[in-house]
Amino acid sequence: MKHSEQINEISKALVAAQAEFPAIPRTKEVLVATQKGSYAFKYAPLEDTLKLLRPILQKHGLGLTQGAEGESLVTTLLHESGQWISHTMPLLDSSHSQAYGAQFTYRRRYSLKAALGIETDDDDADRGFTDDGKQKRNTPTAGAMDNIDKERREPIRRIAFSIVDCFNAGNEDEAFKAYQEVKVMEERVAVWAHLDSKIRRRLKEIGKEKGIAT
Repeated sequence: MKHSEQINEISKALVAAQAEFPAIPRTKEVLVATQKGSYAFKYAPLEDTLKLLRPILQKHGLGLTQGAEGESLVTTLLHESGQWISHTMPLLDSSHSQAYGAQFTYRRRYSLKAALGIETDDDDADRGFTDDGKQKRNTPTAGAMDNIDKERREPIRRIAFSIVDCFNAGNEDEAFKAYQEVKVMEERVAVWAHLDSKIRRRLKEIGKEKGIAT
C-alpha cells in the first residue's frame, strides 16, 4: 500500500463513509475452477457494488480510480483534500481476451473490497464449504494434478480458469478451442479435473456437434 505524505483527512472521511456503507447483496452466480474441482457460488457484481457505494463516497469527498499499470492493478482512493491511498494487486497474463477481461474485473472487485474495508460474504475462504458448514466434496479426478510436472501446473490452472471465464462470458466456442489446444493427455485430464460438471457436459456436446472427441 502507498499513500500521500499526509492521510489524516482521507482517513477521517473513509471512517465516516464506512459507517454508512450498506450490506452488498450477492446477485450473480458463477462457476469457479479450483485445483480440486469446480463449484458455483453467488457474489456481488462490481457494477452493483459501485452503484451502492459511490454516492456515499462522494458525500464524504472521496473518489476512486482503478487501472492497469504494467502487470498490476492499481486501486487508488482519492480525497478532495488531495490526499490519497493506493493498493496494488498482481494481474495474471492470459492468451484469451475474454478470460483476461473476466479476471481483470474479478481483481477490481476484490481490490475495491480491500481498499474500502467492505465485505460481501463471498470470500474464497468460504467457498470450500456448503451453506450448512460441510466441506464440499472433491471430484473423482481431483488428484489429476499429481501427475503433472510442477512447472506445468500453473499454466494448466490458467487454461482451466480461461475456459471457465469464457463460459461465464458466454463464449463457448473460445472455451472449447482452449480445451482442444491441450494436446498432452495427462494435462488434458488435469484441466478436465478443474471444470464443473456443467462445463464438462457442454464441452462434450460441443465436441459431438463438431465431430471432435473430448
